Amino acid sequence: MAISRVDTVGFTRMAQSLANMSGAPLEKIIDFEAAKVLERCITLTPALNVSKARSQFGSAQYSAQPSWLYQPKTGRANVKLTKRGYVIYYLGNLYPDPLWRAIAERRKDSLQKKLKARGVSKATWLQIGIALGLSVNAPGYVRSAVPGKGPRQDGYGRRQRNRDQYYVELENRGQVVINNLGGARILQAAINGRMNYFRKNLEHGVFKSVSAIAGKYPGVIVKQAA
Repeated sequence: MAISRVDTVGFTRMAQSLANMSGAPLEKIIDFEAAKVLERCITLTPALNVSKARSQFGSAQYSAQPSWLYQPKTGRANVKLTKRGYVIYYLGNLYPDPLWRAIAERRKDSLQKKLKARGVSKATWLQIGIALGLSVNAPGYVRSAVPGKGPRQDGYGRRQRNRDQYYVELENRGQVVINNLGGARILQAAINGRMNYFRKNLEHGVFKSVSAIAGKYPGVIVKQAA
């Protein structure tokens, strides 16, 4: 899998400036901002549309099923298999009851697995936050998302301390996120969003008031008024 990196120079400068103006430790600022970035990544990462999935399930005309699902005693004549060895059944036809039941059960099971897995891509960002011990808000379906092939770890986070320096590393190894959904672009957009948020607060004079800082950055310790 190709490695993609994002530009964090501006983010680092922002964190240092925010620490200086708020009086909060740099580590706390970076942790707070990293959590916000991850929350935004979760929001920006697409997920399966439940209504659309149910609609497609209900209106499907064909269903691909494994060849072993139904083995009639007389054999199959002129049945073509897909490259994966599946049989394509037209749902408008009439089939023996055992086959209909098997198709219905497998289709229902497939739909349920898709619904349970709809937050898997989003959950890769949550996994990063958990690895770092950060408080990251995420919808319930993201926290309970289960990949079709079982639980797996795709999000990793590490802290680095070197003398007076501190930074966190965010690593997402989710192949769908990186290769199909533009994971690096999502992360960069989330980082840029936090920097824009900081600039707007700076322009609006938020950092001139202790209470205003606390309102915009809840949970971050700020300088006490004299």
